[in-house]
Amino acid sequence: MAHSYRQPGTVLTDHRFTVPLDHARPDGERIELYAREVVATGKDPETLPWLLYLEGGPGFGARRFVGRQAWLARALTEYRVLLLDQRGTGRSTPLNRQTLPLRGTPAQQAEYLAHFRSDSIVRDAEAIRPGLTGGAPWTVLGQSFGGFCATHYLSTAPEGLSAVLITGGLPSLTATADEVYEAAFPRIERKNLTHYARYPMDVERARRIAAHLADRPAELPGGYRLTVEAFQSLGILLGGGDGSHQLHYLLEDAFVPTPAGPALSDAFLEGARALLSFAGHPLYALVHEAIYAQDPATPTAWAAERVRAGHPRFDAAKALAGDEPLLFTGETIHPWHFTTDPALVPLRETAELLAARTGWQPLYDPARLAANEVPVAAAVYHDDMYVDTADSLATARAVRGLRTWVTDGGREVVYVLATRGEAGIDSIAPADCGPLREAEQRASAAVVGVSEVEFLDYRDGVLEYGLDLRRDIAAAIRRHRPELVVTLNHRDTWGGAQGGGYWNTPDHKAVGRAVLDAAGDAGNRWIFPELIEQGLEPWNGVRWVAVSGSATPTHAADAGPGLERSVKSLLEHKAYIEVLTDQDPEEYVRTFLTGNAQQAAARFGGRPAVPFEVFPR
Repeated sequence: MAHSYRQPGTVLTDHRFTVPLDHARPDGERIELYAREVVATGKDPETLPWLLYLEGGPGFGARRFVGRQAWLARALTEYRVLLLDQRGTGRSTPLNRQTLPLRGTPAQQAEYLAHFRSDSIVRDAEAIRPGLTGGAPWTVLGQSFGGFCATHYLSTAPEGLSAVLITGGLPSLTATADEVYEAAFPRIERKNLTHYARYPMDVERARRIAAHLADRPAELPGGYRLTVEAFQSLGILLGGGDGSHQLHYLLEDAFVPTPAGPALSDAFLEGARALLSFAGHPLYALVHEAIYAQDPATPTAWAAERVRAGHPRFDAAKALAGDEPLLFTGETIHPWHFTTDPALVPLRETAELLAARTGWQPLYDPARLAANEVPVAAAVYHDDMYVDTADSLATARAVRGLRTWVTDGGREVVYVLATRGEAGIDSIAPADCGPLREAEQRASAAVVGVSEVEFLDYRDGVLEYGLDLRRDIAAAIRRHRPELVVTLNHRDTWGGAQGGGYWNTPDHKAVGRAVLDAAGDAGNRWIFPELIEQGLEPWNGVRWVAVSGSATPTHAADAGPGLERSVKSLLEHKAYIEVLTDQDPEEYVRTFLTGNAQQAAARFGGRPAVPFEVFPR
């Protein structure tokens, strides 16, 4: 019998179900599932549609909310929510070093674990849905690995779905485990370089810790053995919004003085243990590579370990032997995990057998996804360290009707302006106009969360393309080390709402052209060598230059989510707007921005958009 209880603003009900271990054998062994239903206080659950939440992972139970936390608060306004502990996690027949021996030998354990992928999870959901919804379809929200499950759901049982929402979890439909990690290691390297650019002092700190561990691996509380490779795996933090900052704080207090000399502090070791131990989610380590296995003839065979060997910059011994920074790894599982973590050591042979296993079946049906009729929306995180952005966008294009939002995921933005715009207002002398427009620009930037605004102090209105401008922009790129650079139209005429017939200004053309060239100059140590003397090492990490206002755009970004902030930001340019129009400033700004966005809507599925001509590097 279901048991209900209350938390602030919510009524919770525990549900237990039994489902087949192997859905292909419905009369065979059964396992128990647990799920928690959440309904807003004061709402009649019988009048609400269901939303099934599938947690990220693999190997994590559904998160334990208290009251109306995070996204749950919004969901409860219109749904009764089911937080499902996926099989093998939480309270749903949990799998770990204590319970798996009940299955018998390592070979029997490995065979058992083959039933804990997304295909089985989706069939579990379909098995319990009719008893909860009376047969009605439900909405599914999948986070990360939960999005992998949702994509499988769309491939195999779309009749059970009224809508699908995916956050950071659109998988490649075809990539092998090897291909997933070949794409991942360059992303992880970029995250490392970004971290070290933000916290250059961490280069020496990480090298010192690694050198110490190379000589003396540390025993952590609970028996975890901290080796250099295990220390490197703290890089999984770099995929989170504030992970770089967390890693920095962990590294800054790593050593303490002792009678025997400097030693790794208890606080550091405990912090590392909490981040590295798989005691709470061992299934993650066991089946992580199996979630990418789709070729019946090919084992995963420790794909991340093999692929890493082809990326020598992640070799700690080589880094320490030279003067290279130590590179942290990310969301990768290696054989050594099963020799260092007490939660995994007893499962080492089982993991080896899973890595060698063949017979995995495809998880996605591209033809069925191409004919999809279920409403689907997906948030894709720009340069996501965990799920490849390019793969996610390719899948988005392959699923009929899928709407995509590419989020900045907490990206840092810096404004670099060549001039202060002092020649832009006829009625105000440049000496007075420059400081005024600088103040308005800084206020405008603050509205959209940009705190760093840099001016190169060129004279407004008479900019010339040339070596000086290229050098100063290259210096700014080396200073800030971006992956994406956005600049102005470098061509003679404007595109967009201006219709392509309006003559562009000389300053815009000069800056746009110089930015396109400086993106390459920034990565070449022999161009502007004086920048190295100023401490600005080459930066070859610019992946794209996006040109706004082009008459030949190649890409577009959804303008809807940021429109209101854009209006408020542009309104901070009060003095400039006053000389442009006699209209009400807000009416003028809103008309200007929405007009441009609507002009580009045809290139973005009919939604208002901001177009760019993107030059990859």
